Amino acid sequence: MKEFFGKIKKTIKNNYWLQPLLLVLLVFVLVFSLQGVPSLVETVKGWFNPTSGCKSCTTATYDSAITATEGSDDTYVLVTQTSCSACESFYPVVNKFLATYPDYKIYVIDVEYSDDAYNDSTLSDAKIYEFGALINVAITTSGYSSIYNSSSDTYAISTPTLVKFNDGKALEALVGSSTYIELVEFMEADQ
Repeated sequence: MKEFFGKIKKTIKNNYWLQPLLLVLLVFVLVFSLQGVPSLVETVKGWFNPTSGCKSCTTATYDSAITATEGSDDTYVLVTQTSCSACESFYPVVNKFLATYPDYKIYVIDVEYSDDAYNDSTLSDAKIYEFGALINVAITTSGYSSIYNSSSDTYAISTPTLVKFNDGKALEALVGSSTYIELVEFMEADQ
């Protein structure tokens, strides 16, 4: 092995044209291998702060969010779950939007069901059914906001789902983790 590296060292030393070529190659290797470092740093930071949440949103119970939609124009409710990775990727987009357009208000409700209970104490299976039926009739950007299962007579609400209400009626919904431009268009914000 020592002999092999000795031959390589001698070849490089005797062929001056190889030295700049190897130096450029080394720079390229370093540049392209370091591109993953910021992503790695963000991943490690995420281990210690797993849920960023929607810092600019108004956290609400199901009952208070639905009450807020009644009798008011263009009220927005974001349906999320604690264990939803798509929700986590959508929160920074919503935070950026609300920082740019502070006049908008978004209520966030958590429909997470674990250990035989909802995280939101005002939720029940009957209310999930009622809400699923309400947003299922909304005109959605992706074609659906909840999925009705006729055999079990239940609704599976996709998260995240941002629902636009007017006087208690669901008008449309933005389903899934969307881009900033899609959110601006959905919210009909002045660009």
